[in-house]
Amino acid sequence: MVELACIGQALSNIHGLSLETILTFVTLASAIKQDVILAQPATYDVSTPPDFMPPSVSLFLGSACSLTQDSVQICWSVLKHDIWQDKFTLQHNTHSLFEQFAYKTFYPPFKMCTEATCERRANGLLLNKVEQLRVVYVSLEHGTIPAYDVAMQCERCKITYHHNYKVCDKDRIYYDHTEGLPDTIQVGTHHYVDIAVGQLWKTMMHVAWYVYIRHKIMQVVQFVIHFKIPSGWAMHISVICDPFTAT
Repeated sequence: MVELACIGQALSNIHGLSLETILTFVTLASAIKQDVILAQPATYDVSTPPDFMPPSVSLFLGSACSLTQDSVQICWSVLKHDIWQDKFTLQHNTHSLFEQFAYKTFYPPFKMCTEATCERRANGLLLNKVEQLRVVYVSLEHGTIPAYDVAMQCERCKITYHHNYKVCDKDRIYYDHTEGLPDTIQVGTHHYVDIAVGQLWKTMMHVAWYVYIRHKIMQVVQFVIHFKIPSGWAMHISVICDPFTAT
């Protein structure tokens, strides 16, 4: 990471620039790195930061950090390599800056088509045919918040890549997560859920279903013992359970 002394010297031309503003700038710029890449041409090398940001990103950072557009460009020129290489955690005091837009954008995990025979992949061309949807993101830390889902299509292979899966010839194929489940899963066209929230819901359903079944069994058993069952009228608890365990 660039040393603070070097940063201070390089940014000394920006009057009144504080350390808090610098931290806010690098935090927000890191959070919207994918949006910066999306605006680049298909031949762009994603391993290096662009010299200039898209106008929409520059305007957003200027408004969020109370900087002029010239100052935003200076900050970007000085800090872009640090932003591109490191991942800064979104600070709590910056969450409100996304409220009028969206807290998070979900992108596919690939920048290029994954098909080995794809001509665009062979030529090093990025996926740049994009469809964006507004979605609801249920997070464990922040609750339910607005977000965007970005799907990207390979114009040669006609495969559409989503955050958790790809669509090929109308078949939905989920990615092979060899190192475990992703942190966030798409549970519907317009809904994303943290995996921790999904596991919590699963546990709650199991507990609630267990309590519900026990309650129903006790109701039936208490009802049965008040009546004399005719001889040969066999009844077993497993039969009683069937209606409540059917899926």
